[in-house]
Amino acid sequence: MPGANTPNSPSRQPRISNARRIGKNALVGAFDLHLVSGFVFRGCMLLESHGVRWINFPGEQWTKPDGTKAWKKPFVEFETREARDRFQAQILPLAEAAFGLEASDVA
Repeated sequence: MPGANTPNSPSRQPRISNARRIGKNALVGAFDLHLVSGFVFRGCMLLESHGVRWINFPGEQWTKPDGTKAWKKPFVEFETREARDRFQAQILPLAEAAFGLEASDVA
């Protein structure tokens, strides 16, 4: 079929858009993640601490009694560590490239 997507065509690969640097504490920046399934996760976060980077999904923010903000629970979670590790291995290099960073260790 003409114009069909092949498994390795750019439209069949995850991609990152709207990468924006934040640089606050461990938060390097935020971005939107487009998966091949058609899901778009808005506001994913690239974090770095002690030389290790990882990706978090957005979560519910709440205000502590002292007025400071804290993160309670992510909106999306992985059922297993193996699934999370596969995700990190695939998406972290894309996020690092979107922010112009060299590859790092996967958390």
